[in-house]
Amino acid sequence: VVERYAAAGVAELFPWQAACLQDTGVLRGENLVYCAPTSGGKTLVAEVAMVARLTALPKKKIMFVVPYVAMVTEKVAALTHLLEPLGVVVGTQAAGKGNRLLLDDVAVCTMERANGILNTVLEMGRMEELSLIVVDELHQIADAERGYLLEVFLAKALYARNPHMQVIGMSATLPNAPVLAAWLRDACFFATDYRPVPLSEAYVADGVLTDVTASATRAVPPAPLYPALQVPPAEAAGFDRNRLVALVLEAVDAGHSVMVFCPSKKTVES
Repeated sequence: VVERYAAAGVAELFPWQAACLQDTGVLRGENLVYCAPTSGGKTLVAEVAMVARLTALPKKKIMFVVPYVAMVTEKVAALTHLLEPLGVVVGTQAAGKGNRLLLDDVAVCTMERANGILNTVLEMGRMEELSLIVVDELHQIADAERGYLLEVFLAKALYARNPHMQVIGMSATLPNAPVLAAWLRDACFFATDYRPVPLSEAYVADGVLTDVTASATRAVPPAPLYPALQVPPAEAAGFDRNRLVALVLEAVDAGHSVMVFCPSKKTVES
């Protein structure tokens, strides 16, 4: 496993990751809720805890819960590669795949499927086969439409008779994390604001970019009308009024990747 991390460029832990693993009881089987910014290395902490659990209780099963099917596919591929040296089988439980039984060593599930699997396991009296539940994006518990599923799932898992049960939850945005940690049977709580890549904040208005982080401003000219953009002549005058295209091109030219968030599917397509 260490070699797999090294091959991916992970030679050592961030200080906060080491502190989270050493200063909490997560490696001793205690519940844990932890928060860190996006891309801050949250998943690695859970993965190390999973390896510790698989080593200590090799015949027990693990559930890794994520909110979306796309994340299930991504996480299955990543965990399969990471845990292959241990002979661990990682299975998909989402979108018609899987059989609602804990047959694989690690089952990666959506919230809906996780709840269904737990119901089956409880009905069959097989709860003690489960040793660890990892919940990614724990803030989804507050989701107006699906959050109740995660809450019910965790409540059943916590109060079922299983002396080996451990719950780990992680999130980048969890304002009431200490309260949630207390609800999870007095789980350890850890939080950090560490970012491997500094985050700067800015906004654009009337062609002027204001850098909130650096308290500086500069003018942003509209992007040129490249033929490949195929902008209709009638729209040319107002093209790139908000300077979005100009800023994207500026970032790409500087060698950076860019992600643009839009409020709706129609906006994305336009």
